[in-house]
Amino acid sequence: MSAERAYRVLYTRPEATPGFEQVLHEAGIDVHRIPLIRIAPPESWQELDSALAKIGSYDGVILTSIQAVRWFAGRMKERSIA
Repeated sequence: MSAERAYRVLYTRPEATPGFEQVLHEAGIDVHRIPLIRIAPPESWQELDSALAKIGSYDGVILTSIQAVRWFAGRMKERSIA
């Protein structure tokens, strides 16, 4: 791929996914990491706690990030649900 046609990726996560940037670089992609978002726990756990109180009534749960999985599992453990 020529320098004029090099692909560029703006990576906005606050922390890098291990190996992700390296794979992109090896594919000839120019990676610019600029953290634009902040991932933080919620100010209140009330809505999740309410959902966890009736977790048995759900057919399933979909979590969309590794951080969501960590917080969800951690909250279940704190509430002695796990």
